[in-house]
Amino acid sequence: MLSPIRTRQGIVIREIPELVLDPTRKPASNIAFISHPHSDHHPSNIKRGTQLIASRSTFNIIAYKLKTVLSFLETLETDRYSLIQVPSGHMHGSTSAVIRDNETGETLIYSGDINDRERFGLKGYESRKADVLIIEATYGHPRYLFPDTEELMFQAYETIENLKRIGRRVLIHTYSLGKAQILLKSPIAELIDGIHPQIHTYNRLFSPEDFIPPEIPVKSTIDEQGVFLVPKKPSRNNWSNVANVYFTGWALNSYRTKSYSFPLSDHADFHGLLEIVKKTDPEKVYTIYGYHREFAKELRKWGYNAESLEINQSKIDSF
Repeated sequence: MLSPIRTRQGIVIREIPELVLDPTRKPASNIAFISHPHSDHHPSNIKRGTQLIASRSTFNIIAYKLKTVLSFLETLETDRYSLIQVPSGHMHGSTSAVIRDNETGETLIYSGDINDRERFGLKGYESRKADVLIIEATYGHPRYLFPDTEELMFQAYETIENLKRIGRRVLIHTYSLGKAQILLKSPIAELIDGIHPQIHTYNRLFSPEDFIPPEIPVKSTIDEQGVFLVPKKPSRNNWSNVANVYFTGWALNSYRTKSYSFPLSDHADFHGLLEIVKKTDPEKVYTIYGYHREFAKELRKWGYNAESLEINQSKIDSF
C-alpha cells in the first residue's frame, strides 16, 4: 500500500520519492505539488525551473511570491504513477492531489487544506473513494463545529451594516489570500467601500476561471468612515472610532472579546472532516496539521485504521 512520510521538506510517498507534496523547504526534487499558495504550504524559495503541479491560480501566485520561473503542470503521468487535481474547497483555486499507483491500482488522496462546505459560489470538496487518505485536521477536535454559513453571514451583514450606519470606521481584517476573495463574493461585498492594495494585487493573479473580483476602490490609506477590507495586520494610519471585524474559525474560542468575530472558516469543521473520511472509505488514514493526533484518535474510535503523520525523516534522500 502507498505509504507517505512527513519529512522536513514536505510530504513524500515512499514508493514515489521524486514527488514532494506541499514542500515547506526548498525541495531536493524538481517535481512538487502545491495545493494552494498559503505560506505554510510552500517553501520560501524553490529551484528555478521546478515542475510545479498546481492550479493555474496557485501557480501564478507562487511564481509571483517567490519571484522565480517555474514549469506549470496541471496533471502528471509517468509509467509508475499518475497525479490529477480536484478542487479542495479551501479557497479559490485550491486543490487536492489524487495519486494512482499504475502498478498496483491503489489510489492515495492528499487533501491539502480542505472544506466540504459551499461558500458563495466556491464549491466544497466532493469526496471520492481512495485506498489511502492524507487529511488535514486543523479543526480535528470535536469542539469545533461551525454554524450554518448563511445564518452566520446574515448576522455579520447586519452587524457591519449597523456599524456603518452609526458612523464607525469598520476594518474587516482578513487573509489577503483566500478569505479576502471569499468575502468579496459574499453579500458583505456590497458594504465594502475600499480594499487594501495587497488584496487588490492578489486578486489580479487569480485565473478568471477561479475568481473574478468585484469593482471596489483600492484604498492605500484609510482616512474616512466606511467599511474597508484589510490584511490581518495592516499598517496603522492614526485610526480612531474603529470597529474591528474578524472572520475566522478560531472565533469559536472567543479570544477576541473586544472585537466583532464570526466563525467563518476556510477549513472543514470536525463533522465535515468525519464526513470526508466516511465518503472516502479508505483502508488507511493519515492525519496532518492542527489537531492531527486528536483526530486520529477519534477516527480509531470509529473503527478506522488511522494514525497521525509525524515528521520522522530529516531529508528526502535518507531512505
